[in-house]
Amino acid sequence: MIVSPIESWIALIVGLTLPLSALFLKARAGRQHGWTRVPGVITKSKMTTYGEDVEPEIEFEYCVDGTKYVGSKVRSLLVRYNWTSLAKRICTRYPVGSTPQVFVNPADPSDAVLEPGGDRFSVPVAIVLGIGIWIFTLLWMARVSELERSRGGYRKADTDH
Repeated sequence: MIVSPIESWIALIVGLTLPLSALFLKARAGRQHGWTRVPGVITKSKMTTYGEDVEPEIEFEYCVDGTKYVGSKVRSLLVRYNWTSLAKRICTRYPVGSTPQVFVNPADPSDAVLEPGGDRFSVPVAIVLGIGIWIFTLLWMARVSELERSRGGYRKADTDH
């Protein structure tokens, strides 16, 4: 199967926008350090499996101006892994009944996190994926170009059978 030039350019754009989007979201998550802090209570703390990936499932309650909210975001941009140690560490840090500080978005009290600033691995993972997409696409484009030269130029597929 030969990929069209348009598909190749789309892949290159995705490879570029993935890390840029992660950098933007990470910068946005950095603002969480300035959010309002309120006491919370952990109501659920367990590890959940999605195929081979494991992720902590944490729920917490907190109150803002007399209104009770339920949150489930440990940190923004949390990266899933296929090993249990990170999820277990997070669940151990937030056992049911514990009372951590909750960082609440002052503009939207339903938006809250336990650990402000986002996952520190989200940007490196996005950069590696973006570079991988670029390398794969550029190698693929070079191979297609080489095949076209060896055939004497680009030819449309014969649709008359």
